[in-house]
Amino acid sequence: MRHIPYILGLILFGAVVYGYGSWARDLWAPDEPRFGQVMREMIERRDPFVLFLNGKPYSDKPPLYVWMAAGLTLVTGHEDSEVSSLLVRAPSVFGGIVGLLATYILGRLLFGTRRVGLYSSLIAGTMLMYVWQSGRAQLDMLMSGWSYLAVLFFWLAYQDEDHRPSLGWWCLFWIAGGLATLSKGPPGLLVPLGTAAFFLMWQNNPRLALNTALAWTASIFFLTALAWFEFMRGMPILIAAGAVVLVLLGWAGRVWLLPLSRANAKKTVFQVVGFVFGLLLCLGIVGIWFIPYTIMAPPEASSDTLVHQTLSRYLAGESHVEVPWYYVTRLPHNLFPWTLLAALAIFFAWKPYGGMPREPRRFITTWGLFALTFFSLSPGKRDQYLLPSIPAYALFCGWLFDRFERMPKGTYRRALSIPAYVNGVLAALLGLAAIGLDLLVVRSLPLLAPLRARLFEAVDLNGLDVARLNLWPFAAFCLIVATFHFIVARRKSAMGLFIGGVLLASGANVYANGWVLPSINGLKSGRMFTQRLAEFRTDPKQPIGTYNGVFREEYILYGDYFAMEIESDDEGRALKGFLDRAQRAFVLMREKDYRKARSRFPELPMRVLFEQKIGSRELVLIDNRLQGEAPVSQAETSGASPPTPSGR
Repeated sequence: MRHIPYILGLILFGAVVYGYGSWARDLWAPDEPRFGQVMREMIERRDPFVLFLNGKPYSDKPPLYVWMAAGLTLVTGHEDSEVSSLLVRAPSVFGGIVGLLATYILGRLLFGTRRVGLYSSLIAGTMLMYVWQSGRAQLDMLMSGWSYLAVLFFWLAYQDEDHRPSLGWWCLFWIAGGLATLSKGPPGLLVPLGTAAFFLMWQNNPRLALNTALAWTASIFFLTALAWFEFMRGMPILIAAGAVVLVLLGWAGRVWLLPLSRANAKKTVFQVVGFVFGLLLCLGIVGIWFIPYTIMAPPEASSDTLVHQTLSRYLAGESHVEVPWYYVTRLPHNLFPWTLLAALAIFFAWKPYGGMPREPRRFITTWGLFALTFFSLSPGKRDQYLLPSIPAYALFCGWLFDRFERMPKGTYRRALSIPAYVNGVLAALLGLAAIGLDLLVVRSLPLLAPLRARLFEAVDLNGLDVARLNLWPFAAFCLIVATFHFIVARRKSAMGLFIGGVLLASGANVYANGWVLPSINGLKSGRMFTQRLAEFRTDPKQPIGTYNGVFREEYILYGDYFAMEIESDDEGRALKGFLDRAQRAFVLMREKDYRKARSRFPELPMRVLFEQKIGSRELVLIDNRLQGEAPVSQAETSGASPPTPSGR
């Protein structure tokens, strides 16, 4: 009962900070419209197992996120209306709130006080990476929420009954891992599983644990290098990876399980059987979707999901390829505004005397290091891939805050003034920038008119809704927070630094979601394009195409149609075949592609209907009519070509 106020407070905090303003803007590329469109097509088809995107099977990701968004849509009765931005983003908000609660409970269990749990939870929940992902329609936050629960259940199993594992907690560990896998893929399980395995090894034999970690790291690096060769793609790399994993498991069994079995054979058998049972439980959860999907989906789709979207994608890194040390340089930015504090906390935790207790220190360090190493070994990298390990850094910070609160003012307390001054300066700069933008953009003072014109031309802000910005309250908020931080720095108050950091991060996010992002909705959303296209498309049978890879889900999300993707070739056969029909047809293409096609194929009927910039793309919509030709009536359907996937 004592925890209920804290839990309710964290739920309210997450709902406001992550959910506020989710309804005030459309779903934006690159990822949000995709999941909105997949959800819409799933509801229309009434098929929860085989997902579709633009009328084709969607094999990239598991379906749990879409299931949750579709369930909310059906329950609230929105299935017959346009896609709701709030409902599509709701699973990410849910994942963020689950992460707050899991971090709070874990902090309390690790250090025996609710204060550390609350500190750690709010610090994790206001780190830049965490707070940004919790309000976006992407899969990472939902997967990470389940992953945090799996880590929590492992610790409960480890601590239960004087370090004797509890079957119930282990079952919950595997269930949470299965739900994380069903949210985005195997990393949702592998991060908590790897954390648990290497922590137990570290506790049992630190030197042997280091050798084991090096063996696994070298093997993954070898497989990653092997996956770059074209002849190893697909099934060969799957076979090679399976062989390497079997060898490593055999080696680990010999050096770890064999000594344990000699000491206590019954306990070792129980652990192996429990591991197999838990793995089957996890696979059973994933199988609820994957078995029907394999039966009902085209063979190439299920093969793509099993091989390409899991193993090959991790080892080959076909997109977002970065250097191995990418996360080392990006992590400080994504821990803002707690970056300096996290560095201080890690330093104090590993001090030879008076540092963090050994068991929690090893556990938290294993969590952060395993995720950092696991994702660094893959060539493909994105900032949000490290999201499953964010609470590890927050737990270091929460422990340090609690220690400083109980420490008399002295040498170590002076370290608090550094992050306090830095955060104060940043808050002051944000406030001054808001005042400057108000004078430049909103009020447009005559003295600043030339600068405003150059700014709008350089950044292309002509679709900015300045009435939504409301900059002065935010500027006042930032300046108050900055003043508060400067006072905290002088007094070296740990509680003051904590409150100031939470206010700065959460307030900035609420303002961004509620005012800033909606003000640029016209620049980022594809809704205006679909509405303008609907004005020209007078018959639902008139096909729509996208040329030369320009297709994005945002171009069809808010319209009642599919789009045929037209490939580019030297002779222009695909484009000619699409336009050469008596029925009116539309094509969306880049402005530069239109100019190129107009010069190379002057005989093609191409009339520009309108031009529009969406994000960084200059797009034009054409139809298969000659320039100057009169509009075609709604009854124009004669001579239509055979049905294509482009019409609904």
